[in-house]
Amino acid sequence: MSTTLTPVVPTAAVPSARRSITSSVLDIQDTPPPPMLGNKKDSVLGTSSPPWPVPESTTTEVESWRSRFSLATAARQDSPLAPVASYLLQPRTLFRIRCVVLAYCLAITVIGLAYWIYIKITSGVSWMEQFLYLVQLTNWMWYGLLGYFALSIRISLRSRHGWHASTSASADPIVSDRTRQVHALLYAFNCTFHPLIVVIAWWKMSNRFYEATYWIDQVVMLSQHGLTLLLVVFEIVCSGNCLRPTMVIYVFLTLVAYGASVIVFFFLTNIWPYEFLDLTNNPNAKYMYLVCAAATFLAYAAMYGLHALKSRLFHGRSLILADASAASKRASHVSGITV
Repeated sequence: MSTTLTPVVPTAAVPSARRSITSSVLDIQDTPPPPMLGNKKDSVLGTSSPPWPVPESTTTEVESWRSRFSLATAARQDSPLAPVASYLLQPRTLFRIRCVVLAYCLAITVIGLAYWIYIKITSGVSWMEQFLYLVQLTNWMWYGLLGYFALSIRISLRSRHGWHASTSASADPIVSDRTRQVHALLYAFNCTFHPLIVVIAWWKMSNRFYEATYWIDQVVMLSQHGLTLLLVVFEIVCSGNCLRPTMVIYVFLTLVAYGASVIVFFFLTNIWPYEFLDLTNNPNAKYMYLVCAAATFLAYAAMYGLHALKSRLFHGRSLILADASAASKRASHVSGITV
């Protein structure tokens, strides 16, 4: 026989317990909320922040700003196939044109460099003046153009789309993110600086072309101060590349680096690469630095506008991809299998 023990609660204690709980709840409700030391955004949402700083939210804000202005964001393209595809040309056609352009630019580079060395040696200038070749913006951007076309060809060769063809517009070329970022940087440099170089060269140094003794000098000058603009326009129209607004930061930093190299070169050699940048003898040179900085922003804005116009013109159209059936036929022919 089992006995069940039931606890006995005094009936008089129950109302008092209820009253104490009710008074505690009322006391908590009457207590004013702690001061808002956290995010103001929380007060809009109706929630209260803790009365101490929240480092997590600050870190998130900093990281979001870093990601917004990072090179990866500035170099982002609308499609991973943008460097090797076009809205107007077949990928293989674009690849062949770039190969021809790179071969021509390499030939001009060799000829121009040999001609520069020959002129400087025969004219008896000092060895320090021969290093002037290294601090001319034309040469910086010329080699940037060479790097752009060489990298574009490399991406095409390593891409499943550009050379081997792909049926999917979302196919990701077998290239690293760093290669994509460098390619986008070079593209932005070419779009911004080459139009400026052409304008400044024919505005300030056109007499060099007309007073040239040898035709080689004229060919090199036309290639580096004329053909480059046509190549930039071709890439804007025919390639799938795009420009991001934040890329102007890296373009401007490059201009600042060039200005610093010009001043350092003067202190080392007492030579200015361009007369209009001569701060010692030209009183208007300081204004030319500001003009060049403002012109860089205007040039980038104009190029960004051209890309926006291109996006509007080709809105709704996809990049032209290689024919998958042709790719399979080529692969079957190479492997000796008849399909």
